[in-house]
Amino acid sequence: MKLRMNFKDIKLFSQGRITSPSGSAIPDADSYENLTQSWGIYYEYIITEDMLSDIKEKGIKITGCGYTLTSVELIDPMKEYAITTYFNRDDIKAWEIDDGTPKLSVILTSYEDIDINTVINAYIITDMYEYFNDYSMEVKLSAGETKKINLEFPDLAPGFYRMAVCVNGNSLCSYRIGFDPKNIISPNDAQPDFWEFWDNWKDALKSIDMKEEIKLLPDYSGGSRLVYEIKMMSIPDTKDGEPVPIWGYYSEPKKDGSYPCLIEVHGTDNGSGTPSIPDTDDNVEWCEFFFSARGQMLSRVKNGNKYKVNNEADFYSYGLGDNDTHYYRMAYLDLIRPLDFVWQRAKVNKHAIFVAGGSQGGCFSYVLAGLGDGRVKGIAPAITGHADFIHTMEQVEWPTNKFIDWINLN
Repeated sequence: MKLRMNFKDIKLFSQGRITSPSGSAIPDADSYENLTQSWGIYYEYIITEDMLSDIKEKGIKITGCGYTLTSVELIDPMKEYAITTYFNRDDIKAWEIDDGTPKLSVILTSYEDIDINTVINAYIITDMYEYFNDYSMEVKLSAGETKKINLEFPDLAPGFYRMAVCVNGNSLCSYRIGFDPKNIISPNDAQPDFWEFWDNWKDALKSIDMKEEIKLLPDYSGGSRLVYEIKMMSIPDTKDGEPVPIWGYYSEPKKDGSYPCLIEVHGTDNGSGTPSIPDTDDNVEWCEFFFSARGQMLSRVKNGNKYKVNNEADFYSYGLGDNDTHYYRMAYLDLIRPLDFVWQRAKVNKHAIFVAGGSQGGCFSYVLAGLGDGRVKGIAPAITGHADFIHTMEQVEWPTNKFIDWINLN
């Protein structure tokens, strides 16, 4: 038998659990279900003999946080219809406006020897956990019949959504989908002195001699490209401080010519990240700069990481509350240095400089395009939660916890 807890209205950090009335663990059900991560409309347990014995003796309490319990069901799998269900994974995507009406194609096969009625339900909430709509379709299957249907979502507005689909009440899939993402409106919440702040710090960076040190790495330069270790000086940690050294790896083709250049920026370094070295025979028609911001990756290996809170690496709450001392003020300005470096290389085509990165690196891609004075031709950011901390905090546990810890201490 299955013990199923149906719910709605989940929020960030939602968890569900069953315990005995005293709060003690029930055998085979002693951990919380992460409802945010496994988004759907229910969580359930297969009732084992040990679990049943404990429940008979002590009773049961349904607990957790961040959701509304709507009903509890005891389900006998032997009494459910024998059907198989499949869905088209190609429908799990960000639908462009020209792709047609967003839908999910579902294939149903009945193994019953009678006609049956099957119900498909889709439940959609926004990426901020706000209810959007329910969709339902009843499908009649003849004995042994296979049928393909399209469940359509015609009223989606530009945005991203969490979608859970059930067939006869049982989960088929739960995914995020998008619609018309290019027309999502993100209000400009910049403070009045936004550009004044950044322009002043960019001017301060320009006044600092980059003092680039270029070290050839012969062991990594045996193929089509030469690979170098680069050291540069960047903006101080404080207004009246000393310039800070930062590092990266740069490679360029050995043969003469003008080449496009890719600046690759990294995700958050957890203190053990391994700096990447460009391959001498990879992307042989490109120049590449693998850049490390201060305190992270190669710059951490070379110069350590002093950006800590409570003796732990914390790029999020370090200096928070003061725009001039927050870590990301420094890291964002660091990004300009590899752009300055490649801009002066003879083999770099100044009309074909690109930036790519994921997570923090996705944010860095946006930042470098914004602070690069028009020198960046295009960017390829991915998983860019760091680019919008305000909305990120509504959806994920980390680094939200870093900001919350700082708020609680201040």
